[in-house]
Amino acid sequence: MTDLTIEKPVQLSPERAFQLISAPEFLPSWWAPKGITLGEHDLDFTRPGPWSSVMIEPENGWHRVSGEVIGVTAGQAVELSWAWHDRETGDRGHESMVRLAVRADGQGGSILTLQQTGLADAESARLHQEGGPLRWAGSTSLSPPPALSPDTEKEIRMPHFIFAYHGGKTPETPEETETEIERWRRWFDHLGAAVVDPGNPVGMSKTVSAAGVSVDGGANPLSGYTIINTKTIDEAIELAKTCPIIGDGSIEVAEIHEVPA
Repeated sequence: MTDLTIEKPVQLSPERAFQLISAPEFLPSWWAPKGITLGEHDLDFTRPGPWSSVMIEPENGWHRVSGEVIGVTAGQAVELSWAWHDRETGDRGHESMVRLAVRADGQGGSILTLQQTGLADAESARLHQEGGPLRWAGSTSLSPPPALSPDTEKEIRMPHFIFAYHGGKTPETPEETETEIERWRRWFDHLGAAVVDPGNPVGMSKTVSAAGVSVDGGANPLSGYTIINTKTIDEAIELAKTCPIIGDGSIEVAEIHEVPA
């Protein structure tokens, strides 16, 4: 077995870079290697589930590759399985594992990392590095990848919305705490690339006003927050309805207005 790891700096914010490597509206624009046409495909790395694509070569015909998105860490990484199909039988061949990750470089850009483990041999690793469908990781022309139309740029800069949590039930035992953490983890996995900042719970708050300071946080104190991006506030509300806090608390949803620098 052979493993492959490639890192490349790109002049993209981590948010944009993650959307390009995970969202179904952007994946097809770079998925097929140069000179190869992307045929039938089901590409969505924002949530766990199956994926597949067909690569069509001018001289050698089609090649099918498929796998399963195993895990998504919103805004950071996607893990998936990968295997080519036999063109005659359609059977899946040797399976390897792929991890696509994004991290900030501290200068406004990002570092993209491809880790592919369990490749059949060194020749497979070479082919994936030099011309495989994941060529973005081995390419030197990723600043920015690919050229985006004004409409696509606008799509990437979707509005951000804050989920302000109020109320909710405080776990009373270690078991309840573990169960609650798992519920929220599954919910964030469900939201996938929509999560900009998962946020945190908050402690006891105090309300400051002209009348003075209220030490109890007011009638409906804040209990935590999350920041997401969607096209509209209605879409944000639909996501909020699936939150674990609903039933024991409530969510205030509001668009964050960016102030020009």
